[in-house]
Amino acid sequence: MSQILYGMHTIEALLQYRADTVEGLWVVNRTKRLDEILELAETANVSVHESSREQLDEWTRGAVHQGVMAKLKGNMLHTYNDKDLKVLLTNEPKMILVLDDVEDPRNFGACIRTANAAGAGLVIVPKSRGTSVTPVVEKVACGATLITPVVEVSNLVRAIDKLKEAGYWIVGLAGEAEQTVYEYDFKAPHAICLGAEDKGLRKLTRDHCDALLKIPMGGSVSSLNVSVATGIALFECLRQNLD
Repeated sequence: MSQILYGMHTIEALLQYRADTVEGLWVVNRTKRLDEILELAETANVSVHESSREQLDEWTRGAVHQGVMAKLKGNMLHTYNDKDLKVLLTNEPKMILVLDDVEDPRNFGACIRTANAAGAGLVIVPKSRGTSVTPVVEKVACGATLITPVVEVSNLVRAIDKLKEAGYWIVGLAGEAEQTVYEYDFKAPHAICLGAEDKGLRKLTRDHCDALLKIPMGGSVSSLNVSVATGIALFECLRQNLD
């Protein structure tokens, strides 16, 4: 088959924002929740096909598809690249998320979902490392990748330099930092950088940050899941800018 997406939230976002990329839907059992999605499909003139659960299990390779799957018109899991970054910055997003070497697709998807919920304008990741946008990432992100641009850059440090030129302050999360995210002033436009759980930010990325911040810990564990840390940092930035 062509590329597929699945899951209630993902398909709903797909039909709301990128219906033109959908070749058709395959559904198992009609439910009230699914009826809402089918109404979107009818409005967008997207064909709907009945399927067995076994068939969807096979097509999605055993993923939790929630009884609905979309077939896309070719390779439509779209990400942006270096050339797009300058254009995306003309929208002047107040907050940007930068992920350095986050490889787990579920963590990656959760970070994108959190970025969208907090109002981040885009997510920047290195193209040669970490993970890319896949159906699994889309499912975990609940369709957020269809709304929040994900930019895969060939050189993360060079991209950070472009952010600085555009007027962004760059902060990185690091456990050994002295200042906490709650003590920092996020009122200016910011790019917030996080690394993978096991190794954190790479040294080169840290060296290009204007400040390093930490999340205060009150228990016995020494670190947080990267998607949880992302949420704390982004929503603190959002909170300060709502005051």
